[in-house]
Amino acid sequence: MAYISGPMTNSNSSSALWALMDAEMIATGWVLDDTVVISTFTYKVYKSPAAGNSILKDFWIAIKYTTVGIGSIALAVMEGYNPTTHLMTRPGFNYSQNVVEQTYYSNFGTTTVALNAVTMDTVWFPLPTVATASYYNISMTRDRIILSLLNDAGFLYAGIYTPTADALAWSGSSSFPLLSAYLIASSSSFGAEFGQAKIAFNRMPKMRTGVMNWNAYVLSTSLVAALTTGTVGAASTSDLTGKRILVNPICYHVVQGGLGYEWFGYASDVAGGFVVNTAAKGDTITIGSETWAVASYNGGYAAFMRAI
Repeated sequence: MAYISGPMTNSNSSSALWALMDAEMIATGWVLDDTVVISTFTYKVYKSPAAGNSILKDFWIAIKYTTVGIGSIALAVMEGYNPTTHLMTRPGFNYSQNVVEQTYYSNFGTTTVALNAVTMDTVWFPLPTVATASYYNISMTRDRIILSLLNDAGFLYAGIYTPTADALAWSGSSSFPLLSAYLIASSSSFGAEFGQAKIAFNRMPKMRTGVMNWNAYVLSTSLVAALTTGTVGAASTSDLTGKRILVNPICYHVVQGGLGYEWFGYASDVAGGFVVNTAAKGDTITIGSETWAVASYNGGYAAFMRAI
């Protein structure tokens, strides 16, 4: 586990951010499998060996960043990677790529994919980088990476998510729960919603080809009771910093024809809710013995990342 934060002033800020992440990933047990430079971007592909993560399966996360100067940094997940051919197996896909084969329930199936493939354009969710006056918050475990930058309203999540009990039972042996996401805190009548969510799953188990959609919410307790079964997380409060947060994991839904809403799973170490005081990225709150940092803030609503 690792959590790092601090100011960033660097004319090559994208590569500088990668260097910070690389040091922590290696220390945490990730293995750098490949480096590929294509045009103005560098791709670093890291393996999380099965023995050290919660699903006991090898999986990979790629970091894409602007090689020289300012630009962007992005994350992607995949089930497999070949460092000789530089090709991915079953990376994430979004709901616009709604042709799902029925063996792995992926948009790609057994077809391998290049890091810079056109089909990846909609699932590399870039955070812009700047040369001065930025600030980073980075949390990583062998399961996932969370990256937030002061100069952008949103944040990135990539790695394992926890399926709901119902989703896991439905998926059965086809379960391989990975996602990447770009999320921004906003609000809805349901409690705290992560607006403008961009989410890519590697699989949609047992979903037919057709109309699909998914989004991200932090569920209010009333919505939990009304729309889902299973454990979603309890409301918690803390008066230690004058802030109040409803601690529930991010929840995802899939809409397919007449099937309605299905709560699919929870991202690890991400929470959201209402904030009494004005907050800014990087602010922290203590809940029990745990420290959480603001990853995104929008007028009274905040997304928090666990500072581990």
